[in-house]
Amino acid sequence: MADSFESVRRRAAEAASSGAHDRSPALRRLDPRQRKALVLFKESDFITSSDVAELFSISERAARNLLIAWVANGFVVIAAPAKKSRKYELSATYRAMFDI
Repeated sequence: MADSFESVRRRAAEAASSGAHDRSPALRRLDPRQRKALVLFKESDFITSSDVAELFSISERAARNLLIAWVANGFVVIAAPAKKSRKYELSATYRAMFDI
């Protein structure tokens, strides 16, 4: 048991010294789908409704509706407003919070 506590203490000290900061308050403000969508932004600066549809296994229409809601609440912004190839990027607020 002492070894387990020592291991936890060591990992906490490593995290503190590496400059990592606790993002849990920012993550709590996001709904589960938004948290999962952060994976897309780690892979690319821009996402499309097709990317969201594939990630969540939903229809393109449902993905577009989800993205519209995310734009309204400030999670993403429209980067390229073309009708057929609209692209979205993480809003500056969340990009700064998550260093993406």
